[in-house]
Amino acid sequence: MSVHCRAVESFHSALRRRVKVAHPNLYTFLGHLQRATADSETEIARLNRGMSIRRCKKRTNPVNDARIKSCIARYDSGAYTRVQFVRAVSHSVGAHAVPAAATDASDTD
Repeated sequence: MSVHCRAVESFHSALRRRVKVAHPNLYTFLGHLQRATADSETEIARLNRGMSIRRCKKRTNPVNDARIKSCIARYDSGAYTRVQFVRAVSHSVGAHAVPAAATDASDTD
């Protein structure tokens, strides 16, 4: 597959992720297309200046990053045990599942 085809497929994929519906309103679609084109032109300009393409973070990542950094600081200061740290971090990434019989007394670290 040529580089050109991959670039076109990448643009279409990004546009599909922006639009999120099968049949958008014409003006809504044109707005998405304009923003996608502007973003692509910005990336091309960055590449021409020798810079790398920046990938934006999802909106939830900065919040999760701050929570995780806070948990790390608490663990480093001794305020959290290992189990407490893992539970607190798992809350930040949405994978928290604590068994009802779990206790912190078993953590001797």
